[in-house]
Amino acid sequence: MQFQALLGELAEPYRTMVITIACLGLRVCELIGLQWADIDFENLTVTIQRSVVEGEVNLTKNEASESTLPLDPELATVLLDHRRRVVCVAETDFLFVGDTGKPRWPDSILADHLKPAAVRAAIGKIGWHTFRHTYSKSSSFARHEASSPKRIAAPRRHSNYAQHLHAGGKF
Repeated sequence: MQFQALLGELAEPYRTMVITIACLGLRVCELIGLQWADIDFENLTVTIQRSVVEGEVNLTKNEASESTLPLDPELATVLLDHRRRVVCVAETDFLFVGDTGKPRWPDSILADHLKPAAVRAAIGKIGWHTFRHTYSKSSSFARHEASSPKRIAAPRRHSNYAQHLHAGGKF
């Protein structure tokens, strides 16, 4: 309910960014690092292979972060709609770019768009990491009582399940 309220307060491309980060359980640096070539619309997968921190393109945070994730068909539709709205659509272009064609700055997006939208939606305090928690709580792994810590840590791409516990995962 709160997630839908937040989405209702967000304009594009921020709405698509929030949907993507929440559905895939990405770190914000991985979201910003997505390029169109990383999205396989035919096989419904997303390859996480880079991050962008303060405008600098890097490898992912750790080896466990580098992975290929399933792409929900509804999220694929959201991303295809986003692609139709943007100018930068070459395979090597980033999904979420500013007017300069370079990746957007997550801190500015948070301050200028996400936090004000959360206030308007009467949600309260949020941050980019909020959406990794949303993913964890909504994932079938987290809801399944018999799930092992390793099975829960896997979709969030933590290098080990101790990191998942530290990040606030519930078992």
